[in-house]
Amino acid sequence: MRTAWLSRYGASATEQVKQIVAEFLFQRSLRMCPGKSFIVSVYDGFDYLSRPCQRRDGALSVTPANNSSIQKMEQKDELARR
Repeated sequence: MRTAWLSRYGASATEQVKQIVAEFLFQRSLRMCPGKSFIVSVYDGFDYLSRPCQRRDGALSVTPANNSSIQKMEQKDELARR
């Protein structure tokens, strides 16, 4: 839940983290997409490259992508080879 982190640390802390990450990425000629960039707790979980990630029992659990996601990636690879 995004609001849990905000209520614990405050909006100013969130902006500080975003600024640090933006500077790190800028040095590498990368940038964040404001509409897609969120600060979330690993305990609440998030999706990264169609893979659900969540901290459980002291370890980060990354579940494999479901079959439909794998099929979409394979289709994109096939189109790219043409």
